[in-house]
Amino acid sequence: MLYILGYWLIWLTGKLLFRFRIEGRRNIPQGGAIIAPNHASYWDPPLVGAAIDRYQVYFMAKRQLFRFPIFGTVLKMIHTFPVDRGKIDIAAFRKALRILNRGKILVVFPEGGRGKGGRLRSPQPGIAWIAHKTKFPVVPTLVVNTHRIKVFPRVTVRFGSPIYFETDQRGENEKSRYRNFAHKIMEGIIKLDREEQYRYGI
Repeated sequence: MLYILGYWLIWLTGKLLFRFRIEGRRNIPQGGAIIAPNHASYWDPPLVGAAIDRYQVYFMAKRQLFRFPIFGTVLKMIHTFPVDRGKIDIAAFRKALRILNRGKILVVFPEGGRGKGGRLRSPQPGIAWIAHKTKFPVVPTLVVNTHRIKVFPRVTVRFGSPIYFETDQRGENEKSRYRNFAHKIMEGIIKLDREEQYRYGI
């Protein structure tokens, strides 16, 4: 119930404050999928959730956010679960797999933290590991203008075409394949930047 109430509250707030717009939602496959947005503001997770237009959206967030009991409880109530970014978190992976196998949507921010001033950070390999092990598609997603949120710009959430982890790459070790796929996701995000506001480089 809290999630549904929050969904409509964020959607309405986005429309009123940021002239919220959604593009490419048809690119989200039916069934389980991993949404991979850029991250520049605390507004990104709720706005991405509101843009997906499904109530069964789940979020993976760094474990440090759950240190505060009340805030951690609220996060869990709005479909957010913790992941330890410093290692391969098997418990978080199993949770993600259960969510995707039920045909739900999982939001994972590949940068692992917020970028500043329109700069996209280098991705963490965890999202590639999840895509490899679960076999579900990843949808590169650009949240436009939240790095300028203080001036109340028009905010657009733009979904790109889904991509899959390729398992037949020869001549590369597993670590390299994860790193390359994570960068492929970031390149998919930057291709959605029609306004040419963001910068990304390995």
